[in-house]
Amino acid sequence: VDYLTYGEARVFKDQVFCSKLNQIPIDKSAIERGTPTDTEAMASFLSQIIEEDQIWGHRVAVILPPQAALSKIIYLPKHLNYNEAIDHVINPSSSGFQFPISIKNTDFDLIPLNFLPINKKNQTKPYFLSSVPKKLVDNIIKTLSDANLELHSLDIAYSSLERLALTNINDLKENQVYILIELSLECTHLYILSLGGPIYITTLAAIKAFEVNKNLKSN
Repeated sequence: VDYLTYGEARVFKDQVFCSKLNQIPIDKSAIERGTPTDTEAMASFLSQIIEEDQIWGHRVAVILPPQAALSKIIYLPKHLNYNEAIDHVINPSSSGFQFPISIKNTDFDLIPLNFLPINKKNQTKPYFLSSVPKKLVDNIIKTLSDANLELHSLDIAYSSLERLALTNINDLKENQVYILIELSLECTHLYILSLGGPIYITTLAAIKAFEVNKNLKSN
C-alpha cells in the first residue's frame, strides 16, 4: 500500500534471470488497491525509474494485491458448458445470477472446479470466480501506455504465489490441498489451493507487529 516493488527479468537458454530488484516507498494516496490514482504522475515516475536503472524491458507484468479482487466459489447449473457459464454470469437479469458487486463493471475469470462434488440438491456445479473492477484495470493500462510500456500480463497475488508453489501443488493427490499463508502488516491472507486450482481465499485479522529481542538465546 505504500511502496512499489519492481525488477527486470530476461530469458536466456530456457532460464529466467531477474535483476535490478528494488523497492521504493511511495505516498499511500498514490495507490488505490495496487493501482495508481494519478496515472500521468505514475507514468512519469515509472519512466524516471526505467531511465535511471537502465531497464531495457518493454513488456510489463503487473501483480495486484489481494484487496484488488473479489474471489469466491460460486455454483452454476450443471448443464452449462464453459461459454454458457460465462454468459450466465454476465447476464444476471436473465439468468438470476447474484454476486456482491456488478459483474459487468469487472474483468473476471471463471475456473471450473470439476474435482469438487456437484450439489445434488439444486443440481449445480462449482466454479471459482475472481473479479477485478474495470476501473483498476483501466488505471494500469493507461499508466503503462503513457509510459510507453506494453502490458504483458496482469495477475492477482494468489495466482502469482500459486506459480511459486506449483511443484508442490502438482504433487498433490485429488483429496489433498496446499495451504498458503501470506503475512503482511495490514492483514493475513489465507489461500487453499488444490490440484485443480484455488478453492478458498480469505483475509484474516492482522497480527500485531512486534520486535524480536536480539539478546534472547535459543537452545
